[in-house]
Amino acid sequence: MAVLIREPFAQMYDLQRAMSQLFNDSMRGVEKRGGYPLVNIAETGDELIVEAEIPGIRIEDVRLTVVGDHLSITGERKSDEIKDAKCYLNERSFGQFQRVIELPVAIDSAKIRAIYRSGVLKVVLPKAEAAKPKQIKVEVA
Repeated sequence: MAVLIREPFAQMYDLQRAMSQLFNDSMRGVEKRGGYPLVNIAETGDELIVEAEIPGIRIEDVRLTVVGDHLSITGERKSDEIKDAKCYLNERSFGQFQRVIELPVAIDSAKIRAIYRSGVLKVVLPKAEAAKPKQIKVEVA
C-alpha cells in the first residue's frame, strides 16, 4: 500500500506565484525606465531641457513645479471609457501620476518655459548664472 501525500494549498501557491510573475513582468519595463512619464534630460551651455512623453493627456491636467533643485511633473490621465461597451482588451493606464526629477545644476526659476506639442511636454530650464560655464583667459607671464 502506497502513502499518498496531499498538499491542499499547493494549487493556491502555484496560482500566487503565477500572479506575482505576471505582475512583475508587467511592471518590469516601468522600473527599468524609472517611472512615468518617460523623460529625456539634456544639458546645453545655458540650459537644461527636459522632455516628457504624456500622450493623450490634456495640458490642463498637467502641473509643473520647481522646488529647490527638483522639477515635479504631476497630472492625471482620465479614462475615456465607452459606456455600455464590453471591454475585450484594456492596456492603457489611467489615473494620477507624479515624476520628480533632481536637477543636476542650479536653475533660474524665473525664466522657465514649457511647450506642449504632439504629446511631448518640453520644459526649458535656464541655468543660473553661477552654474553656467565660464571661460577663463590665461595670461602669459
